[in-house]
Amino acid sequence: MHRFSAMPRRQAFFALAALVGASVTGCAKPGSTATPRPATSTAIGAPPTSVSSTAAATAIVPTPTAVPTLPPPSNAEIATGTALASTSAALSRTATSAADTTSGLTAIPTGGASSVSTTASPSSVSTIASASTSVPTSTNVPTPVAATTTPTTQAIIDKARTRFDKVNALHFTLAVEGQVFLDMARTERLTAADGDLIRPDRVSLTARVSVSSINAQLKFIQIADMAYLTNILTGRWQAAPAGLSYDPRVVFDPQNGVSAIMGQVNTWSLVEMTKVNGTDTQHLRGFVPTAAASVLVSNSLRGDYIDVDAYIEGKNSDVVKLILAEQPAAITDGTPASKWTLDLSKQNESLKIDAPTIGAQAPR
Repeated sequence: MHRFSAMPRRQAFFALAALVGASVTGCAKPGSTATPRPATSTAIGAPPTSVSSTAAATAIVPTPTAVPTLPPPSNAEIATGTALASTSAALSRTATSAADTTSGLTAIPTGGASSVSTTASPSSVSTIASASTSVPTSTNVPTPVAATTTPTTQAIIDKARTRFDKVNALHFTLAVEGQVFLDMARTERLTAADGDLIRPDRVSLTARVSVSSINAQLKFIQIADMAYLTNILTGRWQAAPAGLSYDPRVVFDPQNGVSAIMGQVNTWSLVEMTKVNGTDTQHLRGFVPTAAASVLVSNSLRGDYIDVDAYIEGKNSDVVKLILAEQPAAITDGTPASKWTLDLSKQNESLKIDAPTIGAQAPR
């Protein structure tokens, strides 16, 4: 049985308290009262807290062993030490100057509720000096270069339409594939044409037509509402018949012309970069409902949709070529596909169109 088993509980408690008190008293300095050590924290980079008691210092710092006697330094070592001392002093002055400079700067917030102060504390001077010896300073800082972007296909088309709407005069060449007729009786089939257009209502062109098996050349001039046409047999000027259905001025028409058709293409794709008559162009392709181009092509293209190919010159955004063509799905009866190819040049150059004399021979 344990030796304290017969001891009353009250006496056992006082005996245990006396034992604990004796242990605490034995660890304290004689004649002093033991005081609990307050909890402390040391900031990162701050010097360690000094030890007040000899006993505590002895417990922390081990007893040094015997240090061997070193020979006196040589003259070279003394010179090296002097140079290192001068370098250290220079670095210290540099660090002090940097601390003085940064002490006047305003704290820069880093987001949220916290911020970073740029004021240098005295304890960080040595850190600055050390960093200046280990981190090289780069003097070759590259100059930022502005980013370049490739314009979207829609941006190219928008600029081209804006440009075309400001063109007052141009020369055109038209090549036609398929069935396009100049008269209501569908006897004079248009195969090609070239001429000049002047806003708002002047046109002069030479058309190549096929009448039955005969290939002929016709000249046509229109000024406002007055239209003139050469006789297919004699070549003399006469008033154009009322049945003449095609008006080339539609090229500039804001509702049915080139710009209007290009504006109804929903999605353009860049096909290639190519030359047209020696001019560098961007070739873009899309499609529109056939009805959107029906006036320009004199209702000669079949199908619900037609393909549109636009060639845009890069410097001025001029439309230098426009192709309107039937899609393969529209060709069901074995006939050849119809296509209009319109080349545009001499844009905004000085052009002149005058009314001809009725009965006069047209120049060939």
